[in-house]
Amino acid sequence: MALKTCLPNSRLPISATVASTGTNTVTRLTESVIQEDLTINKDRYAPLTNDGTQILEPLSATVNRTIKTCPTGQKQIGSNCVPCPKGTRLSSSQCIDCELNTYQDETGQTTCKACSGSVMKYTLATGSNSSSQCISICAKTPRYCNFGTCHADQHSQYCTCRDNYEGSRCNSKAETTSSNTAIIGGAVGGGVGLLVIILIVVIVCSRFYGV
Repeated sequence: MALKTCLPNSRLPISATVASTGTNTVTRLTESVIQEDLTINKDRYAPLTNDGTQILEPLSATVNRTIKTCPTGQKQIGSNCVPCPKGTRLSSSQCIDCELNTYQDETGQTTCKACSGSVMKYTLATGSNSSSQCISICAKTPRYCNFGTCHADQHSQYCTCRDNYEGSRCNSKAETTSSNTAIIGGAVGGGVGLLVIILIVVIVCSRFYGV
């Protein structure tokens, strides 16, 4: 008696024969037939790699899959390597935003650039992608000079204070004298001085003319 069996997903028929010779019976199990087919046609059943190719190894052997490694500054999305965009850096296989006061104007980087210059520069948010986003303290903090005028360039930053205020950030009220008080004091002082002069002239004239 002959039995014909097909493996799942296989186009090759597998024959298993059970032969009878009187009282002696020779049986070949379907399992052994399957194992023989797997051994002979192992390339048909080899596992696939990520790129769709087969690893032609015996099924009994340990199958080592190749792990795709992306270049520095790139993260893996599916089977593709994608560089981190501007304003980010690669960290633990992920692209993260540049921290405050740093920026990155190139793709595929692992670090961010610090805002540079003789005067400290700042960014208003994370993920800055240009050095132009590094701004002075004047732009970052409009009230840095306590309603005075803030000045900043590549070399220095300073405040011009409004009236009656002083200090590096115009946060101290200056001791001032009222302008009206000064005017009155000046007028009184001038009047007293004039009276003294008149008295001196009168006394001199009186003595000169013998009055």
